[in-house]
Amino acid sequence: MVTNHEGVYYLNLAEVICVKNDNSYSSFETKCGETIIVSQPLRNFEEKLVKAGFIRANQSAMINLEYIVRIEKNEMGCRAMLSVGKPISISRNRKVDFISMMKKYSLDSEMPNSLDRFIGIPHSNSSIQHSK
Repeated sequence: MVTNHEGVYYLNLAEVICVKNDNSYSSFETKCGETIIVSQPLRNFEEKLVKAGFIRANQSAMINLEYIVRIEKNEMGCRAMLSVGKPISISRNRKVDFISMMKKYSLDSEMPNSLDRFIGIPHSNSSIQHSK
């Protein structure tokens, strides 16, 4: 539940696409297009959001992993493309943690190494084992 000047909202976190931070306000963006703004910073919700399957993409946003459809490279680095809503940039200093979390939820056994190469995360050759 979150509260603001309009009332108390019960949020089903499975329907929240992302939570964005703007100074001391947080906006919860839902898949039905509603945005609920509360006067608390994102850090106040971060622990509960992580437990619910959200990941920090940058200083200003956490994304529900269920809504990420792909990761794209662009001129500024990387961004998460969502099934609903606008893309969200992945900051350089959060990229490794972001990709690690994506790997945990991957169905593709080759995805971890190919994602590292795509995103540009250096890989230690000594830890790679080849099967014959």
